[in-house]
Amino acid sequence: MCKKICIILGVLIMLLGSTQTVYASVSLNCFYSDQNIIAKNSGRNIYSLLYDGFSASDFSDYRSNARTQWSNAGVSSSYVSRLYDSNIELYGGKESTLSQIDADIESYWALTINVVNSKTGTTTYQGKTISLYELNRVQVLCPTHLFTSPNGYKNMFTHELGHSLGWIGHSSDSDDVMYGTAGSSRNTLTTRDKDHLKQMY
Repeated sequence: MCKKICIILGVLIMLLGSTQTVYASVSLNCFYSDQNIIAKNSGRNIYSLLYDGFSASDFSDYRSNARTQWSNAGVSSSYVSRLYDSNIELYGGKESTLSQIDADIESYWALTINVVNSKTGTTTYQGKTISLYELNRVQVLCPTHLFTSPNGYKNMFTHELGHSLGWIGHSSDSDDVMYGTAGSSRNTLTTRDKDHLKQMY
């Protein structure tokens, strides 16, 4: 049975005060997600930590590929050396280690958890109401036991980073990196992957 790469939206949702920033100017020109939600991550500061399982060079290669893919798509991010300065926490390691951060990792191939987010408004696309969110703190868990090729891991890291940048839900097109089923060796973003997210930035 093929497991799903999943994003859990709303884990420990904490609305940050009563003041909301409304993206009044957001006008979507495409929408490829299976959920009527899209988000923006204004911070995009990544703190990454390798616990175990990956070699340091492989972990660096996988996360760098992911960051480069999204940067080339128009959604840049930065590495920071202190957890305090980050709003994206990227962890690599064995499933047994990552389960100490969130036990749900045992049920999924990889996991992106939107720990703190706030709804900022709504917009419409082709008659559908789309909820807009700001991602304020995200944890990304990438386990080591899943693939036999580097491209599989590059796909996983790129997919999960996409979630942490605001690509909520999954694409229905199996050619896309943001497709919902794990196992693809595609590690370069498609035009659909890029266009869906970059319209928020």
